[in-house]
Amino acid sequence: LLRKDTYDSDGSLKQSSGTAYEPYDYAYETLDKIWNYQSMYLGATRVPTIIGDIRPLSTTTVTDGVTETESVVYDAFRNVRSRSRGGQTSKYFYLQDIDMRSSYSDFTDITWWNTFAGGSVCAKMKELNMVNSPLQTEAYDGDGVLHLLRYIYDFRTSSDHSAVYLKSVQEYDGTTWRTVLSYDARDSKGRILQTSDADGISTAYVWGYFGLYPVAEVVGATLAQIKAVSGLGNIENSPLTGHLSDSQASALRGLGEATVWECSPLIGVTRETTPDGRSTSYTYTVTGKPYKAKDDLGNSISAKLYSIDNS
Repeated sequence: LLRKDTYDSDGSLKQSSGTAYEPYDYAYETLDKIWNYQSMYLGATRVPTIIGDIRPLSTTTVTDGVTETESVVYDAFRNVRSRSRGGQTSKYFYLQDIDMRSSYSDFTDITWWNTFAGGSVCAKMKELNMVNSPLQTEAYDGDGVLHLLRYIYDFRTSSDHSAVYLKSVQEYDGTTWRTVLSYDARDSKGRILQTSDADGISTAYVWGYFGLYPVAEVVGATLAQIKAVSGLGNIENSPLTGHLSDSQASALRGLGEATVWECSPLIGVTRETTPDGRSTSYTYTVTGKPYKAKDDLGNSISAKLYSIDNS
């Protein structure tokens, strides 16, 4: 997306946004393992394929005559290192930064990070080349409030150390860390099945299309409740082959606030039904770009037109 203009109902321009991009190269091997040339955790025997791509460098937005620009800086591993907007800079730290933690004054609770760096979980993450895994972020939200977050990782289970997953996210209030999001359950392939927020409210997920897409999110429900629904008892080991049946969707709505999706594999969501029972259907162009959205009465909600601009 190069430019987006938003208009009021009277046709007046409300907001205009333009994005500048930069080219870059990265390398990959089979099984979607991606890294940069400079990755410190790679074995010397791997032979990468070099790919060229582009990424956003800055976005300038004009709203009611007021101009604001957000600039992005990347590290050597294609991760966002910082975002700057309105005099505020959000910072991001990743696995590869742990070996240089003494160089960063921003690492909060350095004693905790020293313990993590010397542990088996960190060693396994390096072995798995998890260079895109965030460890800590100092990010400003839309209201300019700083949120300091720490990401906690652990092995798949206490007896299975073959994989490492994100287990929880903690927020620092200036004195203590508190867990604001925990990942309570995953399926055999690591897909998230249940999370809990800071208030202990759980959200459960169902995956379909052989695990390609989530087909349901149920706020207020647990994985145990989901598994009690007919046909969903083995979702930890076997995701659905398609979307939910009508009876399954109805049963999930009885467990909590359920959002249900239907998808076209490798294209995207074709239908979304929200907790209030309203549905939106989506169609795409032959090249897979979003084209039109309609409500459950068939009324058009939005439409997009695409053209080639050689100017």
